[in-house]
Amino acid sequence: GNNDSIVMKVTYENSSFLFTGDAEKEEEAAILEKYGSFVSADVLKAGHHGSSTSSSEEFITQVSPSVAIISCGTGNSYGHPHQSTLDRYAAHRIEVYRTDLLGAVILASDGEKIMYYEESGASAADNPLFTAWVEKRYYF
Repeated sequence: GNNDSIVMKVTYENSSFLFTGDAEKEEEAAILEKYGSFVSADVLKAGHHGSSTSSSEEFITQVSPSVAIISCGTGNSYGHPHQSTLDRYAAHRIEVYRTDLLGAVILASDGEKIMYYEESGASAADNPLFTAWVEKRYYF
């Protein structure tokens, strides 16, 4: 089930990303109990497509990301992301990127800065891995 999702933290020098699969509040609580402040990350991939069953207040507070990514389909029948989840992120002043609004979301890190790329016809000449993407902004 959703609460058996693999949760993974990726750290590259001074930047970190936490991927939570479909984890819901019960798994979030278990993770906090076991790992505590280790879950802190710059970027959080929100659990369960931004459902109200995930992204608890306690989890968001402990992770304390600058950015949250919500992966959900346009006009999905589940109503993802739920407004209560978006409100929790907004209350923490966490910038949210949604795949239903933006399409694919690509973030890259050089170990210091985390860069956001968005789809473009232009090529990012200094980064051949992202030939169809252009840098939009730096976070750090």
